[in-house]
Amino acid sequence: MKLTRLVFLLVLTVVGSFHLGAVPITLDFGTGLSGAGGTLTYTAGGVLSGTNIRIGALTVGGAPVNNGVYLVYGSLPSAGSAFIPGLTSGVLTFTSGSLLSIDSSGVYHFGGGGTISIVGYLPGITGSSGSPVTLLSGNFVGATYNPATGGAALYVSSGTDIKDPTLLAYFGIPTGTPFLFSGTVHTNTPTYSSGGSFTAGAQASTNILNTAVPEPGSMMLLGTALIGVAGLARRRFLS
Repeated sequence: MKLTRLVFLLVLTVVGSFHLGAVPITLDFGTGLSGAGGTLTYTAGGVLSGTNIRIGALTVGGAPVNNGVYLVYGSLPSAGSAFIPGLTSGVLTFTSGSLLSIDSSGVYHFGGGGTISIVGYLPGITGSSGSPVTLLSGNFVGATYNPATGGAALYVSSGTDIKDPTLLAYFGIPTGTPFLFSGTVHTNTPTYSSGGSFTAGAQASTNILNTAVPEPGSMMLLGTALIGVAGLARRRFLS
């Protein structure tokens, strides 16, 4: 009975520390006050691309310091300048892998590869109006476009994406910390041409969420502890 209780407490300690000891770090890029803007384009036989899509805000959570919401500035004029004079927007640009299929519901499925980037600056943190920086860059596992709902979904990146090191340092995040991203860009009703090609304007509801990948050491610790628990249980059973 005592051994069973020990095993139970060990599992709670390990799993609890794994989930609660390190709150996930998230960097969430979104439209903010920047308003609608940008274009999604697919050319028959090619890729899905997004250009000049406005990014106006960064929300940071779970970082060691300076969590909060920040304005993202850049080379594009912002609808929010009506409220904040001189406000501009960062720029989201992406290119997916090649078209894999168009299913029976009319949803376009694109393969992995391609690139994604957000270029802009956060005053007093990284970059400037004369020297914007690449805040994020990475690639895709895949992407879909569903014209029935007017939304383009950008799925989890293959491998990791890269953040501006000065940006990470401001939030106390080690340079080189791996992140995975997922996101959505909602669009207006697309305009079609031959071969299923289309063009659609981006609406004011873009979101690119980045989550830090758990350190390999933490995963290894959890695995080692659970193997130890299994060994204890097996010895108890054999005895």
